[in-house]
Amino acid sequence: MPLPFLERPEKDAPPKQIHIPINFVHDRGKHYLVIADNQLAGLVDLDPVHGITPPPEKSFFLARYQRSGDRLRIFQVDSRKAARLVIDKALEGTVDSSANELHVYIKGSPQEVLEMLRKQDLFEDKSDTVVKRSTLDLDEYERQRRARRTGNPS
Repeated sequence: MPLPFLERPEKDAPPKQIHIPINFVHDRGKHYLVIADNQLAGLVDLDPVHGITPPPEKSFFLARYQRSGDRLRIFQVDSRKAARLVIDKALEGTVDSSANELHVYIKGSPQEVLEMLRKQDLFEDKSDTVVKRSTLDLDEYERQRRARRTGNPS
């Protein structure tokens, strides 16, 4: 399901609407977002997977979410937890730490990843990302934003 987001490439530039195809996975009362790396091309610069030669053709980003009304609270994978599980051989994957960055790649089929999620706590305890649904179209959003910035509510 493509999820529309607003992006503002430059501080005072008008926003543009982008659509990111996201798979929503629900299992045993928990909710996950799965995004294929190739769906983010042109939005973010992604380096190849660290420590894997040759790199996989496709990799996925995974997050857990909680929904409350019109808000999605997104919990990212805790790289330190995931790295520890790979190092301890509880998960199959690689860990690469270079230039003060920790890169963790977890290998598995969709079913293997789902089984892993049932057994392991991989996500951060706190969410730094909250996405709020808006009923405004792009033009109305920009009009209200300009009005707030100039102090002239309409």
